[in-house]
Amino acid sequence: MPRAANMHQKSEFGKLICNRLSENGKNQKYLAQETGLTQVYVDQLLNGRYNPSVRTLCNISKVTGIGIEELTKALLDES
Repeated sequence: MPRAANMHQKSEFGKLICNRLSENGKNQKYLAQETGLTQVYVDQLLNGRYNPSVRTLCNISKVTGIGIEELTKALLDES
C-alpha cells in the first residue's frame, strides 16, 4: 500500500543531503555505509527526527562534500 506523501517529508537538512547524494548517483544506504551509521538512523536524521552529533555532522560533510557551515545552517533554519 502506498504511503501518504507527507509521512516521509525530508527536513531542509535532509533535502540538502539527498540532493547531493542524488547528484553523485549515491543513496542513503551509501551514506550509512560510509559514515558507519545504520540506514534507519540516517533516515531518521534526514527526516528531522534527530539532530546529528558534531562527529556525525563532520562525517556526513566528508562523505557528501557539503561544508559544515552549510549543513549547520540547514539544521538551524529548521528550528
